[in-house]
Amino acid sequence: GAAFPSPLIRIKNTENRNLHNVWITNTSITGNVLYNNRDFLVANTMEPTDSNLVQLNTWMIGLGTFSMQVTVTCDEGTFESDPANGLIIGPIVFIP
Repeated sequence: GAAFPSPLIRIKNTENRNLHNVWITNTSITGNVLYNNRDFLVANTMEPTDSNLVQLNTWMIGLGTFSMQVTVTCDEGTFESDPANGLIIGPIVFIP
């Protein structure tokens, strides 16, 4: 299957400080999936407890299960998500 549009993820500032120039810089996907990822800016400034629902700037094509991990960078550091497992069938991607 092919994923169009790409998956939605939630980015949340759990720090007790503002984060500046927040970018998604890597989407790592393992499994029977081909993908293409492009970096993109999430927010110029994220205040504490801010939360953004964003669509990844990537496309996926494949059939079966996969694992995805996202890297977020900002002026204050680099953060990686926990891996999330999903299933791609046809044009549908499931990430519970």
